[in-house]
This record gives sequence, C-alpha cells and structure tokens, in this order.
Amino acid sequence: MSDLLTSYDPLPFQLVRSGDMHSLLLICDHAGNHVPKKLKNLGLSCAELERHIAFDRGAAEVTKRMSDMLGVSSVLANYSRLVIDCNRSPDHEALIPQQSDGAIIKGNKKISGAQRQARIDEIYAPYQNVVKSMLEEVDRKFSMPATLVAIHSFTPKLQKKGKSRPWHIGVCWKKDKKTARALIEYLRRDKNLVVGDNEPYALKNTYTLLENSQNGRPNVLIEIRKDEISTQQGQKNYAKMLSNFFRLSR
Repeated sequence: MSDLLTSYDPLPFQLVRSGDMHSLLLICDHAGNHVPKKLKNLGLSCAELERHIAFDRGAAEVTKRMSDMLGVSSVLANYSRLVIDCNRSPDHEALIPQQSDGAIIKGNKKISGAQRQARIDEIYAPYQNVVKSMLEEVDRKFSMPATLVAIHSFTPKLQKKGKSRPWHIGVCWKKDKKTARALIEYLRRDKNLVVGDNEPYALKNTYTLLENSQNGRPNVLIEIRKDEISTQQGQKNYAKMLSNFFRLSR
C-alpha cells in the first residue's frame, strides 16, 4: 500500500516510446511540477510552483518532440524537484530541498525519515529504475552502449543572485568530451547562438546522467535557456536542431 501517492496522483514518470531508430535514450529529470495530493503543494502558492525552482519549463516539450523526430524513447520525471530531485544522489543534501532561490519550502521542513523514504521509494526510485531498464533495452537492441542525452532548461538569471546568463544553450559534460565537442561545434555554426561549454553549470551535482554513463557510455547534458523554449515554435526549433545533430552523428 502506498504511503504517499494516491490514485489521484500521476505516475512517477512518463515513458514515451517513439520507436528504436537510433541507439539513443532521452531523459528529462525535471520535466514536471506535480506535487502529491497528500503534500498540499508543499505549502507553496501556485505561482511558486510555476517558477523554475519547481521544474524545467519547456524541457519536457523539447524532449518529447525529439523523441518523435528521432524515433527514440524518452523517460520524463513527472514530479517537481521540490518534492524530490531526481537529478541528485540519494544521499545529497538537496535531494529534498528546504529552500530554493529564495523560496522556503515549508512542506520539506522537519519531515520524518519514513516520509523521506516514501518519496524515494514511490517517486525517485521508479524513475531511476526505468532509466536503467530502458538503457539496457536499447543496449541489447543495438548491441552497443546507447547514448544517453539529458534535456534541461535554465533561467536567464537567478532571482536571488540576479546575474545574467548570456548563453542560449549550454552543452555540459564530464568524461565524454568527444560527444560534447562535436555538439558544441555543430551548434556554433549558427552565429546567432551563444553556446556554453559546461555553462551555465558544470556536471558537479548531476546524478542520473553520470550514474548511468559508466564504462564509456556516450552521454551529454543539454541546457536550453527557458525563454528560448517558452513557445511551441521555440520548442520545435530546438528539438529539430538537436535532432538533426544526433541523427547525423550516428
């Protein structure tokens, strides 16, 4: 019996199966801003749950469009990172954040060990498990390590710090320099794009991508500035641009 999710709550993840045309899996760790009914919006207003602190606006739409364009599967996390951050390690201090960019998350204050474990068991673990199983499935299908691609979005500037971020899109990497360099060079052909190399973030706290990219698995994390993908046309443009790269690179 569930301790957290009810029949009124969505599943922990969305699995989009759009074919198996390429040895590739797309993931979106911060796709949704759902909060379980029992958590009563974590004490936050609806406006706060629409902020970037709750989810990566536009990233889910780009991921789904890329799935369709490339004919590959994708896994998207449905719950807000304020409930539990599916892109942090299970022992990370910000796995269940108590504050984010100036906002106090009241519903995360003084939660019990059992309440914390329920979020791990019912939301975090199912997402991580399906990412692993889908990678294994694609690996078997193509008899080679599938490329893992994580799609995120970032704000033009943080509300608290206020420093502007000039990049339209960032390519973030750690060990797989080859995939990252190829993507950066491809994107920089468009002189109107400001492309970040490990900007706006280096892969310091990233979990899902790095955890599942052992033993030389090709991988890259893509950060798109959210105002670039705030419209359907922007989402389509970036999905097409990125899909063209992965289609040509295989």
